[in-house]
This record gives sequence, C-alpha cells and structure tokens, in this order.
Amino acid sequence: VILYVLLCGYPPFDGKTDDDIMAAVSKGKYTMTGDAWNPISKEAKELIKKMLAFDPNKRITAAEAYQDPWIAKKAHKVDKEVKPLAAAALKNLKKFSTDTKLKQATMAFIVNQLVDEKEKKELKSVFQTLDKNGDGRLSKEEVIEGYEKACGITMSLEELSTWFDSIDLDKSGTIDYTEFLVAALNEKKILSNKNIENAFKAMDKDGSGSISVQEIKALLAVGQSVPDEIFKAIVKEVDTNGDGEVSFEEFKTCLLYTSPSPRDLSTSRMPSSA
Repeated sequence: VILYVLLCGYPPFDGKTDDDIMAAVSKGKYTMTGDAWNPISKEAKELIKKMLAFDPNKRITAAEAYQDPWIAKKAHKVDKEVKPLAAAALKNLKKFSTDTKLKQATMAFIVNQLVDEKEKKELKSVFQTLDKNGDGRLSKEEVIEGYEKACGITMSLEELSTWFDSIDLDKSGTIDYTEFLVAALNEKKILSNKNIENAFKAMDKDGSGSISVQEIKALLAVGQSVPDEIFKAIVKEVDTNGDGEVSFEEFKTCLLYTSPSPRDLSTSRMPSSA
C-alpha cells in the first residue's frame, strides 16, 4: 500500500467514509490507470500486483519483494550513486578504533546529536546499500562484499575480524546503524573542538566543570538498571588525577588520544637486528 501511494500519490483503496474504505479493502479491488500511472514502469506495476494480491497465499513476502527485479534495478542505480561515499565510509570503518567506553559513548552522542543531518542522510543511503537483506544490521559478509564493490579490494574474513569487533560495540556479531555512523564518519570531523566542548557541556548536567559517575550513568544507562561500579570503572579509565570525576582536559585527552590497535601492532615493522 505504501509503495502504491509513493508511486501515484493516493491510496489503492479509497472511499468517502471509513466504512467505504474498509469495504474496498475487503474486496481487494484497485486500479492502476490514469495520468498518475502513465509514467510508471511495467516492472513497478507487476511488483504492486504481487504485493497487493488478495489471496494471502499468492501475496509475496517482504523478503521476496526486496529481491524483486524492479527493486534490484533501483538498488543497482543507487549503488553507483553512493559508491564514492561507500568507499570513503568503508575506509573510515577500517581505521576505526576506540580505547575507552567513554570515548565510544561520546562519539555515539556526537553523531546522534551534533552531526549535520545531510551527512547522516548520505551515510544512511550507504548503510542501506550495504545492508543487502534489509535487516538493519551489517554482517561480516555484507561488509566484505561492500568493500570489494566500492574499493575494488578483496578482503578475507580473518582480515575483517581484526577491526570489525572494535566497531561492533554491543558485541552482537553485526554492525547496527549507530555503530556504522560512529565508525564511518571521519573521526577528526566528529571530534572537532566545537563538538568536544558541546558534548562535555551536555554531559556536565550541573555545570560543575567535571563529569561525575552519576552524569555518565544518566548518559549510558537510560531506562536500565546498571550497578554504579560499572560507571566508576568507566571514569577510572580516564580519571588521571584520581578525583573520581572527569575534567574537561581528561575528557578531551580521552577522545583525542588513540593507542595503537591490535591490527596496527600486528602490521608494524619489527626493528632489524644489529
């Protein structure tokens, strides 16, 4: 029904009252004629027919609709349009690394609250292109396929695993949309001085000039019952002066300093023996 409306601008089942509309729905009768349908392709109309089949046993599933030739054709066109964006995003994914839980949470906060909507919209199209089965998550296989198409480089599952896990923050075995955004955006752009300052102010609820354990808990444990010890450990990771809170300098250092990741260490050169 939604696809029908998107293509022509009005619903397939209409009437003057709700009863009239329900009667039309129960009959399953609709038309695809008139000026609005003249420019619509035969393939699109065939898909509508399969999706609006009156007999549920003959009606295609969402998964089958996703694989329809018309959808595949449109997706291929989108693939070509987003390929440069996908290549840049996937390269950022490969370089992504976070050392602390606070950095992970802060980057997610900045991406969701402070990053330009236009840029997020562009990356959403990249995510949807990579997400071949449309389940809202990227599997390792989907990332490998996307990397090969966008960058022209074949990557092994073993190579992917060296950086995939650092992006999969909730350890679900897949990358969800927020995790993708955090890793796909250029880190230097996310962690600009302005974004860091605004994120700190947003977390420092009482304006004391430092972030307390309770303020971090309020950010990370929305609607969840999580022991304070978890958040004390998060603070301890970056609390260099040991006062139990995170100052702005500690916060900024946590975000801007990145220690070598395991993949960096594994690929670094060993010093030559004398």
